[in-house]
Amino acid sequence: MLKAEYWCYVTDYEETYCITALEMQYAKVLPIVTKVAALTETVNSGILLERSETNWDDVIQILGTLGEELKTKSIEAAFQWAKKQTWEVRSYELKKLLNSV
Repeated sequence: MLKAEYWCYVTDYEETYCITALEMQYAKVLPIVTKVAALTETVNSGILLERSETNWDDVIQILGTLGEELKTKSIEAAFQWAKKQTWEVRSYELKKLLNSV
């Protein structure tokens, strides 16, 4: 994982919270995921694809047009965000949600 540049997870599976997506961002690997379920919240700074864009030809085309500067900025932003996703932060968010219902 630490030698990878990209993590492609093109799926229709509706994750509730994708810990692997968080781990990838923390490892400074750029996630490329489908814009579905909790992936839209778990992937803070990556490439989010519509379901219609989730074939491998589209993914390869996106990778071919991704500039180095944008990739570097996205990876760093994702890493900084992932560092803040501690159990303390997650439990605070859950408590806040439960108190709102």
